[in-house]
Amino acid sequence: MNSSKMKVRPVFIVYSILFIAILILGISYIQLSYVKNHGQTDTYKILKDTKKHRQAIKLSKEPVIIVTNEYPPYVYDDCKNRGFMMEIVEAALDIVEVNYQIEYYSWERCLYMVDNGLAWATFPYVRTDARDEDFVFSNEILSRETTITRFFYYKGNHDFETNPPQNYQDLEGFDIGGMKHYYYQSYFDLHNIKIEHSYLEEELFMKLKEDRIDLVPADYYVGQYLIDRYLPNDHDNFGFFDYDFELDNDNYHLMLDKFNEDADWLIDAFNEGLQIIIENGVYDEILNRHKVTSD
Repeated sequence: MNSSKMKVRPVFIVYSILFIAILILGISYIQLSYVKNHGQTDTYKILKDTKKHRQAIKLSKEPVIIVTNEYPPYVYDDCKNRGFMMEIVEAALDIVEVNYQIEYYSWERCLYMVDNGLAWATFPYVRTDARDEDFVFSNEILSRETTITRFFYYKGNHDFETNPPQNYQDLEGFDIGGMKHYYYQSYFDLHNIKIEHSYLEEELFMKLKEDRIDLVPADYYVGQYLIDRYLPNDHDNFGFFDYDFELDNDNYHLMLDKFNEDADWLIDAFNEGLQIIIENGVYDEILNRHKVTSD
């Protein structure tokens, strides 16, 4: 009886292996037939590459750390109102099932963490030539046809409405306030225009009112939020103007370390998720709910 058992066991193993192999081939044939007839599915496009598949398995167990800072009205550290850009980022990542964790730090700390491999990505960041040297970027999170930046001023101190500066030379002689390490710094440096720095953007608008500075470059929505939040009685006393000279390249992105060999995986996944929520209406629903226009 022992010898007969020894003869049966190898046969059983062989048949089991053959059964599993046939099953795998059948599933593969069905999937490939579907792809041939219906086009590649989003999941198939992401996972067809073996390396990306391994990364997907790894990331499903270890959350991708994404860092940001409060940047109202785009991003809030508030469970009741996270901000419309935070909602867009979360929706794009959720739809492609990326396991992620978002943490809040100062902007300087966010840059340090991404640059030193302590975090995968940070947002919202504007793409500049200087940043292209060290970082890679996702597609635009908020796509706009117009520039996001305006120059704010206090009407009681200056009248820029009828004769706003048209170029960098026109800015000479004015005291300009700005945030340290913000995207516009490199443009001002290039044209030798000095900026009075601050670590608090609301402080810049207070200085405008007090006539301690003349102009502040700021995101349109951020500027309006700061005025309504800190200087509500002066809302009508602040003015702003657009400009025709270069100050920002495009708009806000997810920003990742250029030397992270896995950065392309997260960018591809996020870009795909962003495109999905644009096409299925979630993107516009978020913007409409927050009364934001994308053009």
